[in-house]
Amino acid sequence: MKYNKLIIGGCSFVAEIHDAEDIVRNTHPEYVKNLIKKYPNKNSHEIREITEYSNIFLHNYKESMWKYFLHSYLGIPLVDLSKGGRSNPKIFSDVINYLIENDNETNNLIIIGTTALNRISRWSEIEQDYVDLHLKDFDEEDIGTYKKLYLKYFHDDDALLREVQNNINLLSYISKKQNHKLLIFDNLMFSMMNEFNDPIKKNNFLKKNKDNLLFFKDDIFCYPEFIQSYDSNYKLSHPNRVDHKIFFDIIKDKI
Repeated sequence: MKYNKLIIGGCSFVAEIHDAEDIVRNTHPEYVKNLIKKYPNKNSHEIREITEYSNIFLHNYKESMWKYFLHSYLGIPLVDLSKGGRSNPKIFSDVINYLIENDNETNNLIIIGTTALNRISRWSEIEQDYVDLHLKDFDEEDIGTYKKLYLKYFHDDDALLREVQNNINLLSYISKKQNHKLLIFDNLMFSMMNEFNDPIKKNNFLKKNKDNLLFFKDDIFCYPEFIQSYDSNYKLSHPNRVDHKIFFDIIKDKI
């Protein structure tokens, strides 16, 4: 099928690439493998050297990311709405707003990667834009009692998961009306909840969204879980360019 545009939404797992974020992994780009051999002790200084050196190779990183592989493979314009730190509500609202504002467009391919549930986005009068916040990163001196009150009384994984489901329902409805293809996979939502092995929540999510989920293999729609299937040392670090190429090889066969 020939699509007109490729529309991408997600957090840093979609927006960025990190070749040497976790050198304990088994799967590395070739040049990182050579760096690791050069620094065998893996102390903090050597890890910093490896990371800093690898950053030199990221100036052409766009060519090594699955979304750019797919953009080139399909030969269609890319609308990249992904950004590091994005919350699920903002990821979905960015894509939904784009579709509403461009309701004359049809037959686009939309791919979204969901993120951790404990991320929020709030409008900042200072920035005149939405600011993405990750609650676990707040400094207690800055956030004071708000963090304690929010986490105790208002933060609820089940409620936030329902909010994600509502957004998927809305986006799925719009996509059908405008004749778009919608694919969703998970980056950090279930993995940060440590629920790879929770059959109830995962199966419920799978059943509700099966038509729109991107499966890497079998019933795996969580990207970190898929990476763990071929790299047992992977521990939720950002994907490197090897992971991105594997992702592309999987998705090109599914579309």
